[in-house]
Amino acid sequence: MAGANGNGLHAPLLDEKNASGDGPGRGPAGAGAASLEDVPVDFAHDGFGTIEGVRVPLIPRVPPQSKLIRDEILHVKIQDSVVRQTRVILSRDLIGFGAEHDPTMTVMADHIPLEEIQAAYEVEGDRELVEIITLSEGYNSGRIYQIRTTHDSPGWTKDLVQLSVSARDRKTSKYLAFKTALATVYDSNPTQVFIIFMIVVNFFLVVVEVQIQPRLGSQLQKNFSTLDILFSFVFVVDLICNIIAHWFKKFVKNPWNLFDFIIVGCAIVASWDIENLEFLQSARAFRVFRLAGKMKHLRRIINAIASSIVPMLNAFLIGLILLLTLSVLGTDFFGSVDDFGFGTMFRTVYTLFLALALGEWDVLPVIPEDEDASVDWGALVFNILVVVILLWIAVNVVVTILLDKFVQATINDDNIEQALDLLEAQAANIMTGGVDPLIEEVLKLFDCSEQLSRGFKMLFHNFDYDQQGLLDFTKVSQGLKKIQVPRHILLTEEDWDVLTEKGTVCNADGTVTLDQWDRIMRQQVKAYVQRDLTDVAAMKFHIIENYHILVSLRLLMDTEPGPKLDEIDVYCDDMHDSLTEFEATGIDDMVRRIESASIAILRAHGTAVPTTMARGSVPQRPSDQPPTVPVNIFPDLAQGVPPPRPPVDPSYD
Repeated sequence: MAGANGNGLHAPLLDEKNASGDGPGRGPAGAGAASLEDVPVDFAHDGFGTIEGVRVPLIPRVPPQSKLIRDEILHVKIQDSVVRQTRVILSRDLIGFGAEHDPTMTVMADHIPLEEIQAAYEVEGDRELVEIITLSEGYNSGRIYQIRTTHDSPGWTKDLVQLSVSARDRKTSKYLAFKTALATVYDSNPTQVFIIFMIVVNFFLVVVEVQIQPRLGSQLQKNFSTLDILFSFVFVVDLICNIIAHWFKKFVKNPWNLFDFIIVGCAIVASWDIENLEFLQSARAFRVFRLAGKMKHLRRIINAIASSIVPMLNAFLIGLILLLTLSVLGTDFFGSVDDFGFGTMFRTVYTLFLALALGEWDVLPVIPEDEDASVDWGALVFNILVVVILLWIAVNVVVTILLDKFVQATINDDNIEQALDLLEAQAANIMTGGVDPLIEEVLKLFDCSEQLSRGFKMLFHNFDYDQQGLLDFTKVSQGLKKIQVPRHILLTEEDWDVLTEKGTVCNADGTVTLDQWDRIMRQQVKAYVQRDLTDVAAMKFHIIENYHILVSLRLLMDTEPGPKLDEIDVYCDDMHDSLTEFEATGIDDMVRRIESASIAILRAHGTAVPTTMARGSVPQRPSDQPPTVPVNIFPDLAQGVPPPRPPVDPSYD
């Protein structure tokens, strides 16, 4: 297939100047362009802590080596960018391009989903030059890629075409469309309500049949058998639809789906009347537990019980040890008195179990009822130990663990519901800049301000695919489409106006440098936190303490310092010099507090602290020196600085 003409991409991919594949890659020599030469190699694709835990990184990573079909170092040109030599990998699902300045060799600067390749062919007259055209509305926004292969790596075009056709067939297959439609219908509320209704009716009929006990071969027994077969058929169809709609991982990872599979499977086997498997007929009684997989509140209780099994087993183990210990004591002390209840170890265990579980305390050795008889202090102490250790402590520990797990499960479910409510509140916000999904992930990932800057630098260089040192609306919108966040980002021009504050924080041509990009994103982080505080405060208005704390934080974040920072520096220095002559009676504490607050403000804004303040002390005037009137330290400024304080009365001592 011949390449298209007139797009400037079919000129020789490598000229003499770029033959090595490491061209300059710098943009215009304007003062606003970020210099890529100044980028620290180790930090070019580092930031946000995206490798921590199992969280998906913002920038896609190279697939495992076992999934790679091709992995070579080739010369690549993306759209109208400069030619560069980089790692090119080919897998079953994508073709990826390694990131520069990445010593880990794990970051992909860009990749193309194979199903979105519109055409891939060798350029006419140059069989080693492969051109890839992507979908204009797809992941790569219609970018055109050129790859120069070598004599040592033939077959790139053939493999690329075959894999892209296979990927496209998988994405557009009729089975996938049917599976998606079936999942939509199966997960809908009417379908789930119908299944719940069938489970409840089936359980009611099972209870009635067991109560009536119809005679074998009677018409009533045949009717119950017919209804059982009908319900079994409905549940089989339900299971098959669930498997098709959610196969494979989503189905297997849900334990309730596995429970459904076992119960329905037992019902099918029981219907075959296989000898020695009649007991499986009783499995139909467990069908009602399938409601837990359909009803949220019932599932919460079952999940709480399931999550408490391991802690309860530990408590049961402690209780068993205590029970056996008391059983040994009971057998030794009372075996000769009561051979039936305490003659052996196992009889003693059974006796204590009856007392604890059924309340049969008369089986324990008791104090004689005859007033003239002497008190058996050993029996008394043993009874007290049984009650305190087993009944009051061991049993209550198990109950406490169960309640604790239930409370935790309830809190977790409430947190999930509140998170969904917060997402709805965020979706209702307007004029946000359109990058909330990215900021949400950034807040989860970065640990410090330095890492935040490195992370924004990472995004900058990932979006700047042509290495011009500048970003514009097109680059940012295309780059945000490729960021791996839970909610897809589609940036509009209105969002770009919000980000750049209608062009006030960008260059005249609408581009932004690395420093401008960092300021824009930091402002978005602050705005996102402010909006979240407002939304959460609205959700917590009924908890008055939390509400006022959140509102106060919101107001504090929205407060900007009044005077300019350099003027604050001057004021603090002059304040210290003018107050050094005051009497050190009472006013020292005020001066120190003013200095401490000023130092905190200066350090928070990265301003140097005056050396006179850093000493942290106020010089004392000699005792023989008369007090003087302080100098006015607040000169008139255009910024509206507070008026000067009245002079102190000279007679003050």
